[in-house]
Amino acid sequence: MALRPLRLLLAARMLQPPGSLPPSKLHLALARWGRPVTWGLALTLVGVQAWNTSNIDNTVAPLRDTRYEPPAGLQERTTELARQLELPNPDNVKVFVKHGTSAVSAGSCLTSAGARIGVPCWFLDQVQHSAGAVAVQGQVVSESRERRIRDMLTPTPEQRDFVIAHELVHIKRHDGLMSTAVQAFLLLAARPLLLFATDRHSMLRVPARFVCLACVPLVMVVNHMQELTADRLAVALGPRFRTGARHTLDKALALNREFEEPDAASWTHPALRTRLAQLDSTA
Repeated sequence: MALRPLRLLLAARMLQPPGSLPPSKLHLALARWGRPVTWGLALTLVGVQAWNTSNIDNTVAPLRDTRYEPPAGLQERTTELARQLELPNPDNVKVFVKHGTSAVSAGSCLTSAGARIGVPCWFLDQVQHSAGAVAVQGQVVSESRERRIRDMLTPTPEQRDFVIAHELVHIKRHDGLMSTAVQAFLLLAARPLLLFATDRHSMLRVPARFVCLACVPLVMVVNHMQELTADRLAVALGPRFRTGARHTLDKALALNREFEEPDAASWTHPALRTRLAQLDSTA
């Protein structure tokens, strides 16, 4: 039977002479309250994910742009691609138009509520006009730049297919659920790690601190791996999707240059050039 964290702590202490320093307040608090707090947070995280999945329309409601309907034929094409990717219940994947400039997916085909894919307004070739200017990504630009920006935002048919296939791969692989599971696991693992890291007499104090620091970016690494895997599996559907991936990433880079924004990795997505490098390596 596995030893409890406190028993492991005592075993580690026996490996070296006892010190004179008393336990820190943080260490005592973790020993007393760490287990209920971490389990409470983990169960809350899983519960929220389960509620969001079973009430998917309420979950995506804040993202929905009710001014527009999806482009003609996009829902039918999404169902067709879902069948091509062998998703269970492909008719349960519905498309809606969302605010912002990036696509998003949520839900699961394994539930009666189904899954949702939100496509941005630029799928409709819609650019917001006001007072002789154009607003893109929250920035107002002059009319002289409108055509160039509109060309960057207007998707090709191949680009639409790639974006939808990319999101369908996320749904098929249950990436949202997996990300939540990783976060819940890290919460549960945090207590024993922090107990060792805050124990002034443990030989495992320093290694435990390094492990704690390494766990911080682990969720980001998982998110990046999910995005790269979704790119790879979407491109594997055929040359049309590879062309769409190239259009999507090249246009996103061009838009970043237009607004002088760096091509940097975020918490959820790797840098665009990283995704392009993978695309070139799998050619």
